[in-house]
Amino acid sequence: DYLPSKATREEKEQTVGVNIEILPFPFDEEREFKAHLWDFGGHEKQYVLHQYFFTERSLYVLLAHDRKQDANFNYWFEIISTLGTNCPVLVVLNEMEAKVPNIDISLYRKEFGEKIKDIEEKRVDFDNNDDGRFTNLVNEIKTKLKNLEHIGRTLPKTWVKIREKLGE
Repeated sequence: DYLPSKATREEKEQTVGVNIEILPFPFDEEREFKAHLWDFGGHEKQYVLHQYFFTERSLYVLLAHDRKQDANFNYWFEIISTLGTNCPVLVVLNEMEAKVPNIDISLYRKEFGEKIKDIEEKRVDFDNNDDGRFTNLVNEIKTKLKNLEHIGRTLPKTWVKIREKLGE
């Protein structure tokens, strides 16, 4: 149910600024987890905004079309390694019926491995959920979020109030 229809995806404008979605899912039998998904605009003119949103204690998911060669992975890995030190990164390549190699993940592991906790690659065809890869991806993202080191730690009450105000 997270997979947009082909028509919706094609008609959707590209992200301008930052779009925030909340993805609730069960954390355990008693608690609910609310993941805040931040979709950053990838246009160079928006790069200046990214410094205000990148932080440690996050999971970064880089999504790119596998058939295109225009994903600026160098930029994304640089900013994550600088502002999101020791965070895991999941690179998701949307095959979209074309299997053109887009990234040599080993190069990024070699260059950024000391500053980025883990760099993993997944390939999915967003037009075809019949093979189960998209469902597996969603479940893997949920697991990675629940396993971030700070999850489950108590927050100061003032932080909770600030987060609520920012959410408004």
